[in-house]
Amino acid sequence: MKRIFLSFMAIIAGLLFFGCNNQNNSYGTVKFTIDKKLASQITASATTRGTRTIPDDLFIDINLVGFFESQKPEDDLEHQHYNVIQTIPVEEGATAFFDDVPVGITIFVDAFAYQIIELEDPEIPVSDDFYSPYYENNKNVLFRGTVYDFLIHEGENNLELILKKLFDVNYYNDDGTLLFTKRITKGNLAYTPDPNPTKETTSTSEYQFAGWYIDSDYSELFDFATPITQNINLYAKYSEKSASQFSITITVSPTSDIEVTPSTPATSASIRIFTADEGYDSYTWKVDGETNDATGAAYSTANVLSVDTTGWEAGTYDVTLIASKNGESYSFFAQIIISQN
Repeated sequence: MKRIFLSFMAIIAGLLFFGCNNQNNSYGTVKFTIDKKLASQITASATTRGTRTIPDDLFIDINLVGFFESQKPEDDLEHQHYNVIQTIPVEEGATAFFDDVPVGITIFVDAFAYQIIELEDPEIPVSDDFYSPYYENNKNVLFRGTVYDFLIHEGENNLELILKKLFDVNYYNDDGTLLFTKRITKGNLAYTPDPNPTKETTSTSEYQFAGWYIDSDYSELFDFATPITQNINLYAKYSEKSASQFSITITVSPTSDIEVTPSTPATSASIRIFTADEGYDSYTWKVDGETNDATGAAYSTANVLSVDTTGWEAGTYDVTLIASKNGESYSFFAQIIISQN
């Protein structure tokens, strides 16, 4: 892990900058210099082309954002009191110099080291999540460093900013298609997709997601508790189950107002439709006690409920309808029973 330091030197300025909050009119300066070790580290991580060994298209953006402690907003950056960004080339001795940093503010520092690339470069996979949202799509971010809540005092201020390398976690479907790429800071955990990808059901088979693997042969399941220390590829695996291996039956309470019909032949054989009597003021459906499906949407607020059991494990699932009329509630029950033949 390479460490670089930002040195703050407080100076007295005659400018009335942030005068209403910075009552002493005291300002600091920030000096950031790239040393040989950092320059070499970033250069070694860049995508090389041809015989070039020292890229001439590497830069560091250093962004300082400051708030006075008593007026720091939670989310609204439009009210920030100080926001300055400087760009310097990645080469030994290159320096970024910030002045007029008011004493008494709390600063947030975000630094990115990146390489300018051609968008069509075949060595760089392109996806919506690959590039930092702070940059255009021709900036390949290699390192990032962040410092939170550093209070500027009078006199010399020193803080430590650690730049960590970013690695690619590429997520592939089982047909080899790149679904997306996430850039993860070294030592952090990989993004866990939610929801997981799906595989289309055929007329004879249906599939359920079976995990992310580190190789396309599915020999080892990936552990999302493992810190990322290198570029990795993850592959989605699905388990297949023949539709003929499972049967779906429905049981309904004898006193229930619910009727159940299978889906029409034009739709999936895994869909069941529950219909309740009309005339109630409201309808609330629950499946195993939950009012929302996996996507967060309500199962139904009308007298008809359509349930797609694709991918469900064998077992018994309770279906409950709570209907109200004239201020009184009525409960009706049914069950979906999925059996493996």
